[in-house]
Amino acid sequence: MCPVDNMWFTHSSLGLLWILQQQLGSGSITSIKCQPVTEQVLPKDYERYDAPLEDGQPSIVQTEMAFLTLKSVDPETMTYETDIFLSHIWREPRLCDVSFSSINRTLEPKFFEELWRPDTYFYNAHSGTVQEILTKNQYSKLWSNKTIFFNARISLKLTCDMVLRNYPHDTQTCAIILKSLSYTDKELKLVWKRMDVSSQIVLPQHDVIKTETKEEQDSYGFGNFTRLTGIIHLKRRTGYFVIHTYIPSFLVVIMSMISFWLPPESAPARVALSVTSLLTLVTQQAKSSIPSISYVMAIDVWMLGCIAFVFATLVEYAFVSFTLQRKRKNTKGYTTKVNPGQSPSGRNQLAFETTKQPELKEIPNIDDRIVVANRIDRVSSFLFPSAFLIYIFGYLAHYLW
Repeated sequence: MCPVDNMWFTHSSLGLLWILQQQLGSGSITSIKCQPVTEQVLPKDYERYDAPLEDGQPSIVQTEMAFLTLKSVDPETMTYETDIFLSHIWREPRLCDVSFSSINRTLEPKFFEELWRPDTYFYNAHSGTVQEILTKNQYSKLWSNKTIFFNARISLKLTCDMVLRNYPHDTQTCAIILKSLSYTDKELKLVWKRMDVSSQIVLPQHDVIKTETKEEQDSYGFGNFTRLTGIIHLKRRTGYFVIHTYIPSFLVVIMSMISFWLPPESAPARVALSVTSLLTLVTQQAKSSIPSISYVMAIDVWMLGCIAFVFATLVEYAFVSFTLQRKRKNTKGYTTKVNPGQSPSGRNQLAFETTKQPELKEIPNIDDRIVVANRIDRVSSFLFPSAFLIYIFGYLAHYLW
């Protein structure tokens, strides 16, 4: 650019600035003064604590819930934790007619505080908070047809009444309950629009089977209140328990039955095997992460059954040991006494007196007792595993099939 062009551009810019200053001073160009949204939308007699009744009908509040996470489903405390997006949609016919440049307008938090909003709360919440990472995770929008949309991300710890009789083969139904605190069904009516559970949710011990929603009503002395209930069905996965409980206890019971194939005379080996198996099962049950529940659960039935079979093997060897050492009575034995005396002829001679009486007679040969003990072990080696298999099938039929 040549020097002449530079001088022309500079003088042109200065001239435009001088013209703008003259026009502003003369009032031909006025500055734009925007009214606050509150003054545009809210009437002077607006009451933020009164529900927006339309033609005498209660305000309809549509509710959406989107579950982002599910975690810490704890049967010990009977609670679960979740992160959700909660949305409320309702009409506010008392607002002034205002046309927006777009379909909706995001409201400032201060302005939203001036509007009426549903006073909903989570009935079964143990604790909860609106997340504030980087910024507070909530916002509201106003449509030109006077519809208000409110959305917030909330972290909740909720109670879940669990029935653990079939634990760990149980299916639980955990609920999330939303109610109005002060508005009766004549002022506010909560309705479901949608409830979604993210398909990306992965729980360590549960699978989400299905979800369902209910619209119910609670009656109190001062009125009826609507209640929204969202139900999540959770099926417990048994892989952890199969690896850490069922397979080890099964192998311990089978190990205790190996004593039937040991010689009856091997008392130290058979007693040590049975006692060690029994102590292993008792220790396993004591250290397992089983909920502290007063009633009997499925896993308790399994462990008590295994303990009973191991204890029975110990009792069986006690009976075998008794067989090896027992004595028996021979009720058909005879004894003969020799008494010195005189015959009728006066000669001295021995008088023989035979009496019939029972006497203790030992089994003639130790081999006979071993044969009896081996026969008991042989029957037990078939009877005990068969009874254990029947017990397993009965357990599976009752709790799984």
